[in-house]
Amino acid sequence: MIYLFFNSHATAQRIHLGIFGGVSAYNGDLTDKIFPKNETNAAIGITGNYEFSDRITIRVGITHGKVGGDDRYSEKDEAVKRNLSFETSITEFSAIGEYYFYDLTDRRFSPYAFAGLAVFHFNPYAYKDGQKNISPAAWHRRTGARSLSGSQTV
Repeated sequence: MIYLFFNSHATAQRIHLGIFGGVSAYNGDLTDKIFPKNETNAAIGITGNYEFSDRITIRVGITHGKVGGDDRYSEKDEAVKRNLSFETSITEFSAIGEYYFYDLTDRRFSPYAFAGLAVFHFNPYAYKDGQKNISPAAWHRRTGARSLSGSQTV
């Protein structure tokens, strides 16, 4: 009898946890392609959802990946001569609210709206003439180097 009492008050599962994997890549003047073969890295993450109601959910997540660029893989001769490279890990935390227009217990699909905030941390380092841990901006300032477009970096 006690089992039936507690069982009748049980609610549907409201907490969902997940993991995911994917790829991360830098796209800029140190790469020629969107996903350069030599500079595309793995990205991993963990997410958690909590359903406040059948239509309102909050989702939090943390994602970690690594990006980089390297002139030595470029198809442009002046980029190869410039010989710049960088690498950085990026960690992001996000919190997002979701509103479903239809109750998913009644329907299989529902349009939804979402809004949220995310913060991230990165600490790039570069290699130039065998030196490590020089941020690319600091190296440009110190040497007066120019980007491939010809504009001065300050």
